[in-house]
Amino acid sequence: MKYILLFLLSLSACTQPAPAPTTHNSEDKLHQTEPPGQSHVTRNGDTAVLRTAINNRKIEVFAIADSLLRLSQEGEATITIPFYTELFAYCDTMDINRDHQNDLFIYGHPNMHGQMSPYVFLSNNEGKLRYREDLSICNLCYDTATKQVISFYIGGVFSDHTKDAYIWKNDSLQLVRGASITVIQEGAAMFDRLQFYKGNNRKVYRTVIENSGAIWDTAVFKEYPSIYFRD
Repeated sequence: MKYILLFLLSLSACTQPAPAPTTHNSEDKLHQTEPPGQSHVTRNGDTAVLRTAINNRKIEVFAIADSLLRLSQEGEATITIPFYTELFAYCDTMDINRDHQNDLFIYGHPNMHGQMSPYVFLSNNEGKLRYREDLSICNLCYDTATKQVISFYIGGVFSDHTKDAYIWKNDSLQLVRGASITVIQEGAAMFDRLQFYKGNNRKVYRTVIENSGAIWDTAVFKEYPSIYFRD
C-alpha cells in the first residue's frame, strides 16, 4: 500500500493530459493556482461566481454554499441544480469522454480525507454543457498514463480504499474492473483484505488476504494520477 502513503502527502484531482505529475509534500497547497487572465472566481461570503470560457463559449457559474448552483452559457437556458457544499475549485480543461470537447468539473470542499466528488457538466457535440449527475464519482478523471477513465478513493485507516476503471457505452460510464482494500480486525488480529470486482453491480470475483498490500499497489492501475484544478 505504499502508493496510498505517498498519495496522502499530496492532493490529487483531475485534468486533461498535462505536464508530468508532480509530487507535493504536506506543506504544499492543495491545488494549482489558475493561469492569469484565463478565468476568474469572485467570492463573497457564501457565494462564488466563476467566469470562464469552454469550447469558445462564455460560461458563468453562480454558487451559493449549501443551496444551489446555477450555470449560464451563451445561447442556452440556465441550468440550476442543488449544491450541497461550497465552490472550492474547478477544472475546465478536461475532456473526460475524449470527444474533443472540454467539460466542466466543479469541486466542493474536500472531505476529511481530502477526497472530492465533482459536479460534472459534460459537453455535447456542439460544445454545450449539460449537467450529468451520474458522473459525480469521487476523483473521476481521464488518466493520461493508462489512457482510460478511472476513479479512486483514499480513506482512513479502517475505510475502504478503491480503484476503478471504466469504459464509455451509449454515453454512460460502465465499470469494467475495480479493487478495494480494507483493514479487517478480528479480535486481536488485523489484516488487509483485498477484493476484485467488476460490472456496475461490483460483483466480487476474487478475495486476497496473503500479500494483499503488495498486490494492491498494482491493482487496476499502478500509480494514482495527479488531478489538477483551479480555485
